[in-house]
Amino acid sequence: MSKPILNKYKLYLLVALMFCSISAVDSYRFDEYSVIYSIDQNDNFYEEIDLKIYNNNSDDLYEISYTIPQETSNLTFNSSKEIDSYSITTDDAGSTEVSVRLTEPIGPWQTGDLLVSFTGEVSDIGGKKQVYIIVPAFDSTFKLSVQLPEGAAIVSPVKDVLSISPRDYTVGSNGKSIFVEWEKELTSEEKYFEVTINYVLTGVITPSTTGENNEDLYRAISIVLGVLVVALIFFIYRNYNKVKMINELQNEINGLNKGLEISHLNLQNKNKELQRLEELNEHVLKELDLSKNTLRDYELKINELNEEILQCRAQVGNHTKLKEELNSKDAVIKSLNDYKKLSEELKLKINELTGLISEKEKCIIKLKEKIGDYESHKSETLMNILTDDEKQLIELIREHGSISQKEIVDITGLTKPKVSRMISDLEQRGMVRKVKIGRINKIALSDDLDGSI
Repeated sequence: MSKPILNKYKLYLLVALMFCSISAVDSYRFDEYSVIYSIDQNDNFYEEIDLKIYNNNSDDLYEISYTIPQETSNLTFNSSKEIDSYSITTDDAGSTEVSVRLTEPIGPWQTGDLLVSFTGEVSDIGGKKQVYIIVPAFDSTFKLSVQLPEGAAIVSPVKDVLSISPRDYTVGSNGKSIFVEWEKELTSEEKYFEVTINYVLTGVITPSTTGENNEDLYRAISIVLGVLVVALIFFIYRNYNKVKMINELQNEINGLNKGLEISHLNLQNKNKELQRLEELNEHVLKELDLSKNTLRDYELKINELNEEILQCRAQVGNHTKLKEELNSKDAVIKSLNDYKKLSEELKLKINELTGLISEKEKCIIKLKEKIGDYESHKSETLMNILTDDEKQLIELIREHGSISQKEIVDITGLTKPKVSRMISDLEQRGMVRKVKIGRINKIALSDDLDGSI
């Protein structure tokens, strides 16, 4: 695989790893975690991942999950508990998710083991070989050993770029092959551990009984010293890129927070619009009832006048006075007909208002559905931007209602500075608040968050 292609997939692998390797399942942990990586003369590598698993749950542990953030071949599994079955899933970015079921479970508070091994081919970049290893990071004692093939010499891939990264490694030799090793205490906050080694094959190293041994030794020492100097330069360059990546992730988090604030404002505006529509609906209903009552009064008045007209016409005869009264009644009838015409117009207006009310009611239903959808996903949106430790802290506060910082440290086992920093971050985001109870400050969920989680 060429360097540009390799770099292209590194980003996908790292992103997938951040989600797939956030931590092992809460019911178990990896106390010891070692990786052995060896390369033969044909540039084929063999990688073994040895996991010491501690079941910190009261139930038997049958299934172990592990993510290999790279393409694999000839994947095999072994365990002292024996393997019952396993499943392998590979995503588009090349990350492999494995789930292994044990024949004999790991009992509560007991320790077991799992050995994962696979093969692959070392990349060739312009005639130089590159070892690229990436594994998920867990809270554990971690060891990684890389054995280069016989006759391999460590080199820099390009000018001013380190041959080996990260630093804090040790280099050894058995007289034929070079070993590069790392040993450290990993934390899950590191997300992953990534190693790059560049080398070339100069020929197989054979033992010599002449003064050539000393000459080879001096040459090897010179190479190691050169590697250490180049490693220091690469470490500085590497850290700059990591800081830049952290800043980009922080900017993305800030963008999500702003999006959440905008969503909250939109919800408030929707609530105001819903209230306005309900008030308008109530007003229209009142106008409709008033129009119906007025129309009923007009109809009663028309019926009464029609009866009076019939009585008057019966008494008209030749009397002028009655004719005048008749003319007056006709004028009244004309006026009433005008009222009738007006009532018909009011009926049309009422029908229009009824249609408008129906449309507004549909709009209100849609708004209520959108508000319900937002409320149903609100807690998920808030929780998705949190780390596992922050989620654990939120759940702990919700369980107790309010809790002191010292109690959080005692329950979770996290360090006091880390808990203090997490509380400060969550308080700045408006997700938790401090409550004064007597002389003690306790931590409680904010009003907005308390009702949505």
